[in-house]
Amino acid sequence: MKDEFFSYGLDNKASLPSLKLSEDERKKYLSPLKLFKVLRSHKIRNSDMGVAQIAIDELQGILACSSRDGKVSIWHLLSGELIASYSHERNAGAVVIGEKGDVISGGSDNRIKIWNYFSNQLSRTLETPSAVGCLSINLRANYLAAAINYSHQVKVIVWNLKSFEQIAEISDERFWDFDLLAFNDTGERLYARGGLGENRVWEMPSTKLIRAFPDSHYGEVSYCSIDDRGRILATASDRHNEVYLWDTMSGKRIQIIEAAPISDGGPFVPNVLLNENGSILITATLNGNIRISCTESKELLQEFPGKHKPGISSLAISNKFLVSGDHDGNLKLWQFTA
Repeated sequence: MKDEFFSYGLDNKASLPSLKLSEDERKKYLSPLKLFKVLRSHKIRNSDMGVAQIAIDELQGILACSSRDGKVSIWHLLSGELIASYSHERNAGAVVIGEKGDVISGGSDNRIKIWNYFSNQLSRTLETPSAVGCLSINLRANYLAAAINYSHQVKVIVWNLKSFEQIAEISDERFWDFDLLAFNDTGERLYARGGLGENRVWEMPSTKLIRAFPDSHYGEVSYCSIDDRGRILATASDRHNEVYLWDTMSGKRIQIIEAAPISDGGPFVPNVLLNENGSILITATLNGNIRISCTESKELLQEFPGKHKPGISSLAISNKFLVSGDHDGNLKLWQFTA
């Protein structure tokens, strides 16, 4: 395969994506967050086996988290009541929330499990060729996608979310594992980022590759996030204290934002999260501090101690809450007060 494949289908004439922060958003993110509740999934045996991923659904009023020891926990969002829990045989690295009480998780046991918290039982299991690295869901298009890591040929599999019939399979010989898998808000695009900074954009449902570009932002540990439009990609690694923002249409780096003061030393390992339109970047480093920055101006809107002693391993955001999870299995719900 030719090296030009690394930069394919890019639109160098594309106008810059909007990063504008509205006045209402500015007020919201400037107001100090209030610690609303602390949750604990279960006693983690090892500090390297804490919270892997967090999913929030405010409409259904639930929060779910997957853990690296295979446990998946589901809470009532406002009361903090543990509704249900179930397990994979090994690392449960991914979790998303579907409709009508479905929580969907993927694990290193080569399985995707669909648990319904209304009936409090496992409703379906999907077998996969190898470990599930990432999951993505789009309710509008009725898609469920899984990134399969460490198989002989790393691939993405897409199912119909209603029938769970497989509708697509995408292979890419340049991928070894996945850091990100995400649909855009309409379900017309599927985005993936590999662990060495390879980015792909496929058209759905045809699975035609329409863009590919490298961001060359990788290290021993790397993090990334994408906005709901699928237009802005944020990347970070343990190599330095900066987060890069990329335009997924042109493949160009459009912003550099400090995730932590360089005086903090390293490794930085900044966990990163974009809000739905990419106007806000949230970062959390090993010291547990959480930063909220405006992506357009790079202005630091606020910084506060997350007070996670073992370090923050995962972040999630909804309209009313920011949730941080750590390597000991603790989750903190921070409430927006404006």
